[in-house]
Amino acid sequence: MMRSQPTHAESHDQLLDRLAAEHARYLYRVAYAVARHAEDAEDAVQEAFLKLQRAGSLPAMENERAFLAKTVYRTALDRVAARKGVGSDDEEALLRVADLRPSPESLAAEGQEQALLAAWIEELPQELREALLVTAIEGMNSREAGEVLGVPEATVRTRLHRARGLLRERWQQMQSQQQNLIRRGRAEVAATEDGRAR
Repeated sequence: MMRSQPTHAESHDQLLDRLAAEHARYLYRVAYAVARHAEDAEDAVQEAFLKLQRAGSLPAMENERAFLAKTVYRTALDRVAARKGVGSDDEEALLRVADLRPSPESLAAEGQEQALLAAWIEELPQELREALLVTAIEGMNSREAGEVLGVPEATVRTRLHRARGLLRERWQQMQSQQQNLIRRGRAEVAATEDGRAR
């Protein structure tokens, strides 16, 4: 949407009301990608709109949705920075980011794998983690993510590629370790049975 300024019939507050009504769910998801906690995400959206209301006027916006997403994103970052060190036990957004399980057989260990994936995502460098989380929310494309993160679209794609590559490497390492343990266990069982047979 290209509408950016209130018309003569639409006051600043009416414009903000309209923007909130049209984009609230999307903005919540943007905030949630950063905060990873429902209450913090809601607070970030409300705080962003309060700041815009206090400003008295809005800058010219080429894209309302991108402008609002960037505003909410930065507000959410500020809130997270303010409560640095306080973790969130809500991992739902992290777990939706990437399903790295190669086959349905691995579903047996789903809970453990999800916890590992969440931990690996948390260990990613901040710029990679943010690109991964922001694009995972409501199917935000790399152009929109770039507008929100304040980087070129190509940079978002590069960060996504790097983040997914790092997660894939971790996954393959874990799978390799598990296969080695299984092989070692089978060898020990075979050796034990061979000893009994003699």
